[in-house]
This record gives sequence, structure tokens and C-alpha cells, in this order.
Amino acid sequence: MNKVWIDVTDYLKWNRPPTGIIRVEHELIKWSIENLANVNFFTYDSEKGFFSVDLASDFTDKFAKKNKLFFFKLTTCSDFKKFSRQIIRATYDFIMSFIPSDHHYRINQKIKQKLSFLRARANFRHPVSIGNVVKHTMVDPFNDFDIIFCPGMTWNYYTINTDIASLKKQKKILYYAFCHDMAPINLPHLCLSDQYPFLKYFKELAQNADHVFCNSKSTETDFKNFIVKHKLPNVATSINYLGTTIYNHTFENYHAINDLVQDKFILYVSTIERRKNHECIYKAILYLLENGVTNIPKIVFVGLKGWGVADLLNDLSKDPRIKDYFFIYSELSDNDLTLLYQKALFTVYPSYFEGWGLPVAEALAYGKMAIVSSAGSLPEVGGQWVDYVDPYNIVGWAERIKFYLDNQNQLAEREQNIQKNYILNTWDNFCTGVFGIMNKDSSP
Repeated sequence: MNKVWIDVTDYLKWNRPPTGIIRVEHELIKWSIENLANVNFFTYDSEKGFFSVDLASDFTDKFAKKNKLFFFKLTTCSDFKKFSRQIIRATYDFIMSFIPSDHHYRINQKIKQKLSFLRARANFRHPVSIGNVVKHTMVDPFNDFDIIFCPGMTWNYYTINTDIASLKKQKKILYYAFCHDMAPINLPHLCLSDQYPFLKYFKELAQNADHVFCNSKSTETDFKNFIVKHKLPNVATSINYLGTTIYNHTFENYHAINDLVQDKFILYVSTIERRKNHECIYKAILYLLENGVTNIPKIVFVGLKGWGVADLLNDLSKDPRIKDYFFIYSELSDNDLTLLYQKALFTVYPSYFEGWGLPVAEALAYGKMAIVSSAGSLPEVGGQWVDYVDPYNIVGWAERIKFYLDNQNQLAEREQNIQKNYILNTWDNFCTGVFGIMNKDSSP
């Protein structure tokens, strides 16, 4: 295979528990280091260009630690800078925790604008302006026949596609990218950012990429429909179903959920944001309570708190009708999460839209029955193994939850069938498929 350059810009900046996209990046990076002889890594800066990063010689599993420690020994200037950044980040997180999530985006934009101004004043960066356009200083580590692979949240770097296009005019470079979903295009009201940056990103991606990997047939269809609608050049695509990791639970450091797992509970693993539709479960439980159902278990949400859910979180914390039912955990180790999957009655996933839906595959991998939204790619993930309900049908969700609470024998039969017959897709299989396509395309 030709030399592969993997973009790790957002991966290296990430300092929280992994979301689905970060998990995908992590597995691709880890696999490439272990299996490819000619892999390299780069980061991208919209003002300065591309930079080679020596990640392979010092790669560690950044998500392997069970507990995140806010302490390290200060021995160098670099350590001091790192410690200072952690202090600033912790202060920022503390302040923002008191502000409704709906306002976070606007505040962050103002902060970014102010920081850019201060950096320029302090000569930390030297953008050369021509009118209102910033001239990029390209730092180019690439050679002819190299492969550039952007598997992450590349849309956050609005100029990367145009800069790669400039490189392709100068050198014989292949450009591969990953399309995780088209939610900002299809359902902009459920996404945080304005639609325009995503429109720009996907248009330029279609114009410049040699191949776009899609995590589901649903995502591929949405991407192709976008190309047709905007009369863009056709680009090669492939469907590459994501893998699933099974962790062997050890009875260490799970004090955070020790009391919880002694009781019956239903589990929902997902970032807590508007698109994930946690409110559906809240309203479904209220419906059951109002109709006299008494055998309702605890409801456990596991995920980082995102945007558009300030009112929901306020209701969950103050509504006296459900105060004994709902529990939220924002940061848990893989060890703790494994125990929750193993002990849950079943899982739920009422999301309005998904490009894939890793937690559904995870639930099945742990042998758990799931009630899942019928939207987007989720039927591809759940197949015949789960029950589907329209994400807008609150009564339907309430009735399906009640059915399995009242019919434990049928729930056990579904679990036994999953545990006996469900075949999970491994990350090794996923990564082999992705890099196999690159190898085939780059072969003479």
C-alpha cells in the first residue's frame, strides 16, 4: 500500500470520554499502527496548513484509563503549559455547567473570536490578510501517490477540502474521507450549528474526494441524494459497517454504579442532546405512571450532556413524579459501562436520526434486547434482533416498554436468541475493509 496519512486533528484535541466518531477514529488509528508498515499522521490548521505528527512511536490507548485524574508532576515548561490549559478548561467547564446548553454555541463563537484577536495582537499567529481573505501558509509533508485519509469531524475545519484540492493540483495524491451522517443537512433543526458550513463541507468533499466511506446504506443514500440534488460530480462510495468492542468486566472501580445495579433498570447510552430524543423516554415513563403502572424500573441515561436539552435536564431534576426513576451519568469507564449493559433489563434508543448507532450494536454484542427508533440507519444496525418504534410515537414507546416489563419470559427468550445467534462485526473487520479499499485503489 502507498504511504497513508491519517488526519488526527480532532482526535488529539479530544479530552472527554469518546463519542461514536472519536471511537471510530481511535480504532482506525490503533489498527493502522498495528497492521500497516507505511502509516503516518497529520494535524491541520486552517491558517498554517498541514503538520506531520509522530503518533505511531508513542501511541497509547487514551480511553483505557478507568478514572480521569486531574494531577501530574510539573517538571518542564511543557508540563506547566499543559497544567495551565487544564486549569482553564476546568474553569470553563464549571462556568458553562450553569448556563443552559442552548446558549453554548453562541458563547463559544464569541470566545473564539476574542481569542483569535488576542492571538494576533500577541503575535502567536501571523495570518497574512489580503482584503478579507486569509492567505494560508501551506506546510506540506505529502509526496506523489500518498493517501490522505480524514476519518473524523473534518467539517470543523472549513478550509481543509480546498487546501487538499490545492495539493491535488500539485501532486498525485488520493483523498479519502468518512461520511458519518447527513443529519445537519436532512434535519438541521435537530443540530447545533448552522447548516451553511455543512453544505459547504459536503459540496467540497464531493468535488475533491476520491472515495467516501459511509457507515451504513442509509448514510450512503443520503450522501448520494445530496450529490444529485446539488448537481455535484459523482464520487466513489462504499458501505463499511462499524465494529463493536466487548469488554470483560472486572470488579474494580465501579463504585459509581454499585448501588444502582442492585435494582432493575432500563439503559440508554448516548450523548444527551436534542437529536437523541431522551425526552421520548421521559414522556413515555410519565404516560405509564399516569396510567397506573407500578412496576417501572429505574431509567439510566449514560452520555455527555450536549445541546438543546437544558429544559429536559431541568425537568428530570425537578419533576416530583419521576424523581426516583431517572439517573444520569456523564462519564463512566468502559468497565462501569460493561456492567450496566450486563445488568440492564434491556436498552432503549429513541433517536430521531442516526448515521449508524453504535450503542444498539453494543447492546446486542452484550446479549441485550433493545427497543429502537425506526429512523435512519438504525434498522440496519438492529436487524431482526430488536423491536422498532417510531421516535415520535410516545404512546408506542410506553406500550413497548410495558410489554417487556410485564412479559419477562418473552424478554428472556429474546435475549437467549441474541446471545446464541447474533454475530457482531469486529473493529478488525471494519478496519480491514476500509484500508483494503485504499490498497486496492492505489495499486498499479
